Amino acid sequence: MTNRSGLLSATDNFLFAAAVAEFGMLLRQSEYRSTSNFANVLKLATGAKGRDEEGYRSEFIKLISKAQTVAKGKISEGEMRTMKKLVGRD
Repeated sequence: MTNRSGLLSATDNFLFAAAVAEFGMLLRQSEYRSTSNFANVLKLATGAKGRDEEGYRSEFIKLISKAQTVAKGKISEGEMRTMKKLVGRD
């Protein structure tokens, strides 16, 4: 963990979990998402990736990037089917 202050002094595990929660709020368009956006989630998750022995965090970071692309309306039909499979909505 690098030298951080405030919230960012939390562990990488905590920060990554916060990124997952924020991502969920964006996907659900939660009333509590405030000024959250995919770029912030991506930055938080990438900065808190830490050791990723199983590759799950890397996969989550890829999922954030794909969701950001979907939100911008720049995704092919095939990529959309893949995204739906990843989140269990196929």
